[in-house]
Amino acid sequence: EARFVPFRAGSGAGRDSSGETGLFTGYYEADLRASRQRSDRFATPLYRHVWPDAEETNRDLAHVVLSRMPGEAKNRQSNIGGWHSEADVLSWGGSGVAQLGHWIGEAIKALTLETGGLTTVPGSFGVWAWANVLQPGGYNTVHDHGRFA
Repeated sequence: EARFVPFRAGSGAGRDSSGETGLFTGYYEADLRASRQRSDRFATPLYRHVWPDAEETNRDLAHVVLSRMPGEAKNRQSNIGGWHSEADVLSWGGSGVAQLGHWIGEAIKALTLETGGLTTVPGSFGVWAWANVLQPGGYNTVHDHGRFA
């Protein structure tokens, strides 16, 4: 919150009355209208699932991610004041990473069944995952996911 100082936006090329530059940040909170029943108006499914062993998996993932941070260079995709891994998290090994990969596969299967009525995922697909750790005061810039979109 120390960086959240009132700042008057206007002429002056981003400087306040003291001549200091400011940081302009905006937040967006999605307001989604949804239905539990599919219809023409609500044709896109939203997926939510609470995994029963998530706390243990999250602890394991946190340990794996934090142990990798010191040895790897920062990937500056959009992370300012923190650390961003390469998109190879699912190859790191460990029980938490394996569980995360399993959960992603289960979500893909569930959405495939829901949207197309298929019991198997046709063809092949790729999954990339990365870790993004923000320190106090850190933030992510506006960005796209380039080749991952």
